Amino acid sequence: MSYNKINLERFNGLAEIYDQHRPQPPLVLLEMISQWLQPEPLRLVVDIACGTGLSTFVWANRAEQVIGLEPNSEMRQLAQANQHASSSHTVQIRDGLAHQTNLPDTCADLVTCAQALHWLEPTSTFTEVGRILRPKGLFVAYDYWGSPIIDHTIEMALNRFWGIVKAKKQLGFSVGINKWPKESHLQRMEESGQFQVVRRTWLHHQEKTNATRLLGYVRSLSNVATLLKHGLSEDEIGLTQLSQSVHDHLGDKTVIGYFSYSVWLGVK
Repeated sequence: MSYNKINLERFNGLAEIYDQHRPQPPLVLLEMISQWLQPEPLRLVVDIACGTGLSTFVWANRAEQVIGLEPNSEMRQLAQANQHASSSHTVQIRDGLAHQTNLPDTCADLVTCAQALHWLEPTSTFTEVGRILRPKGLFVAYDYWGSPIIDHTIEMALNRFWGIVKAKKQLGFSVGINKWPKESHLQRMEESGQFQVVRRTWLHHQEKTNATRLLGYVRSLSNVATLLKHGLSEDEIGLTQLSQSVHDHLGDKTVIGYFSYSVWLGVK
């Protein structure tokens, strides 16, 4: 199945907190991609499943045209509001699916997918990516893994919290969700027949964070939001305890959070 409404609706109600607290794409990733595609200028970048545009607007000054495609109406509307606020003339945010972009053949130099490939049906997605990429064009998917690394006290508090969330998953609130393991992304790209070269690599990124942003990041995760949407209290899922621990430890301090990224690249 190419489209799963339950997958899409899982992110309802998360647009604002997602936009405020999720990390920005690493600068080193943009530099690596730009170097890979040199000396060709970037005429068109297509960002599929673009969410609120965090992974889209970073290309505004690096390409002649950028199109972000997002099927979730709440996410897309916030991305469009961000577009208007930025007065960007190179970025467009459109309604669109990863497997049905409604874009011309061989139009894109670069197709990106940030923190979303595990939600997308792979066969139809890679077929569409292969169709819209120009020869020697590049597909890049990238995900950060887990929570940012801050220090051992925060890590212990997060581990306790994730243990409770994992146990609550057994209540069956995620029935009907389709999700493809990240560990198999590279194999599925190879098997798709759409790419001459596939490669996986790893990057690291750091951002300033504080108690409010860390807890906002946790709340923006769909597995946490799903439990709350189904009526479980913050006490029941361990969020109250986590909030108290994080505030007690960090107080008003701003610290560095370290993210680790996996990156998958495919050359058409």
